[in-house]
Amino acid sequence: GKAEQKAPEYVAKFPSGQVPAYEDGDFCVEESQAIIRYLASGNDIVPACPKAAAKVDMLLAQHGGKARLATSDVFRPILFKSDDPAFEDILKKGIENIQPMLGFYNGVLEKNKFLAGDTISLADFMFVPEVDQFVIFAPKIGDLLEKYPHIKSYLERMKEVKGYTANFEKMTAFMAAMMKAKEEKAAAAAAEAKQGAIPGPKIGGLLHSHEVSQPSRSCSWFAEWAGLATESRMTDLFGKAEQKAPEYVAKFPSGQVPAYEDGDFCVEESQAIIRYLASGN
Repeated sequence: GKAEQKAPEYVAKFPSGQVPAYEDGDFCVEESQAIIRYLASGNDIVPACPKAAAKVDMLLAQHGGKARLATSDVFRPILFKSDDPAFEDILKKGIENIQPMLGFYNGVLEKNKFLAGDTISLADFMFVPEVDQFVIFAPKIGDLLEKYPHIKSYLERMKEVKGYTANFEKMTAFMAAMMKAKEEKAAAAAAEAKQGAIPGPKIGGLLHSHEVSQPSRSCSWFAEWAGLATESRMTDLFGKAEQKAPEYVAKFPSGQVPAYEDGDFCVEESQAIIRYLASGN
């Protein structure tokens, strides 16, 4: 779209040109862990016990090398590399790479309700948005969490956590729209390739034609095939004999169809018309 994160005014505040980014007045900070730690400052979610706090810190430190692999190795390729000839191999390798990560967290959650114990922590807020993507993409890649029942149960429990369901649904709706647009674009490209059409300039203008005129059909068919913005208007040949009207003959002296006009540009003869419509193709 607009790639707003690359705009000069955005990069001036957030040099990485990425999201998430946080600002409050002249205070600006990047990096999700730095942001979530700041937002949690003074909140009861930060353990008062040094040992409990260290456990959460350890899980946060492990996040990039473990949970983040779900996005970097599996979901990002699905979203941005599906056109790559090697996509299937990339995806297969990515799925293989994340198995140890899923096994690690499945083991943690076999013992704990949440990652760091019986209460939710910042580690959960970082971890869940990585792995709940498996639910969204299951129709495409299968249920990869089937072998990891404790992660599945954990994600179910998240539905009871304030704000999670709405957050998940927003992401699901966006992903669905993005994938739909991607599939429609691919389908259109495939259909175009199958037809052999080469997109040309969006020539407009008005084509005067009639269904029983075979030369007219040639021109109107080509205009549709080439995806041109040309309007086709049926000329009443047998009733009003519009092709013989003075205003028509003034532009098209032969008084026949097909005839083409675009502004003050007028041309007759089907071969001349179709060649013009094909210009640039």
